[in-house]
Amino acid sequence: MKKIFITLLIISGYSYAQEYQITSVPVIQYSVDRYTNEIYYKNYITGDIYKTNSTGTYHIISEFPSVPQFSNNSHTAAFMENHNLYLHNFDEDTSYFLANLPYFFTKLLFSPSDDKIIDGGGDWVPIVYYSFEDSSVHNAGNAIYIDVIDWLNDSMLVYITLGGVDIRTLNINNLNENLVVPSAYLVNLRGLATNDNIGAFAYSWEYNSTENTFINLYYPQTGLDTTIYNFIEQGPHPGFYIDIFIRDLIWERNSNKLGFIGVVPTVPLSYIFAFDYNNSVPYLYTEPFINGGGIKYDLQWLNTDTTTYIDWTDYGLLFGLDVTIPVSVKENSNKVEDNLDIKVYPNPFNNATSIHINVPATGDLTIELFNCLGENIGKKRYDYIVAGSFNFDWNEIKNTKDLPAGIYFIRTHFSNREYSSQKTVKLVYLK
Repeated sequence: MKKIFITLLIISGYSYAQEYQITSVPVIQYSVDRYTNEIYYKNYITGDIYKTNSTGTYHIISEFPSVPQFSNNSHTAAFMENHNLYLHNFDEDTSYFLANLPYFFTKLLFSPSDDKIIDGGGDWVPIVYYSFEDSSVHNAGNAIYIDVIDWLNDSMLVYITLGGVDIRTLNINNLNENLVVPSAYLVNLRGLATNDNIGAFAYSWEYNSTENTFINLYYPQTGLDTTIYNFIEQGPHPGFYIDIFIRDLIWERNSNKLGFIGVVPTVPLSYIFAFDYNNSVPYLYTEPFINGGGIKYDLQWLNTDTTTYIDWTDYGLLFGLDVTIPVSVKENSNKVEDNLDIKVYPNPFNNATSIHINVPATGDLTIELFNCLGENIGKKRYDYIVAGSFNFDWNEIKNTKDLPAGIYFIRTHFSNREYSSQKTVKLVYLK
């Protein structure tokens, strides 16, 4: 009891308005039953499989020897017992033996129409899959070393090769392998998630580290490869440069929302985003730079309005997160826009000066530079910047070597869904 009490105290430091705790024990693996809104999880300490509801109101020992992995179109789930693969039909409350597999798979993936099952964990072993069409196990070719794998359709696999080098597809009917996203210098591919509703897959990648982090959407039928999330432009930004990567991409298929986790590897900071494909807008749902943020992983959708994840910083406990309202939306503004403040020091100045801005809440911040004729000569934009005080070098907006001495104006514009505010300060550049 004392141990649980201490855990709850630690959790309170990292909480968000829409976050809630589901388990009081560390979780190593879990899955979501979307038909009953229940969660199956493996207790990290004991290894037992438990079942709970979406709020963690009850916790009971499950009848499954491993965490069940659910199908896409019916209330069934696959699970492993030693090397044996089983299928459980929840409507009949009956389990059926399917096959003996050469390896013990912990993350089973059903194909879009549920006619095949493959290991989705990523490993050094050959890719094998079970087919319901002929009730047998098939080898998909030689050993293909993978980091992440998913079904693109019922006959096509897509995967990131080991080490995040490139992305390939494999036709399991003719074993034809194609390179779709080639390797590039200083690029690391990391997350992957397919969406058969739109006929595309999303993937995350980093270029030379230091905030050069992106999510792209690739359409195999046309070869169209487009960026849908750019950390530099869309944040969230702490006001200084950080190294960051994106993982745990997962689609909520009913709403076509792509959830993902951004992680700062050097410190315990992470944030949860969801990209809405229907309106091409990403939404931030946790404040990553307030009270630590924690390290989150294994993001899954509980329903269209709720995600779940394990928080490593909080000893591996399982959490739920309501994603109906982004953190940038405030219930009551209380004229907080009046707190937007900008100061420049020194002013007048010679070659360098510092722009100090107090950001009142999470939202979008634009900094613009104008000359005495009112011409816009420089601009810097930060999407989803968090509340707080930030210092910006004036050279980030415009290189002073290009400017003559004179009078200039710095204008800041802050906005989110609730309100907007704008402030302007005069600068005297002596040079």
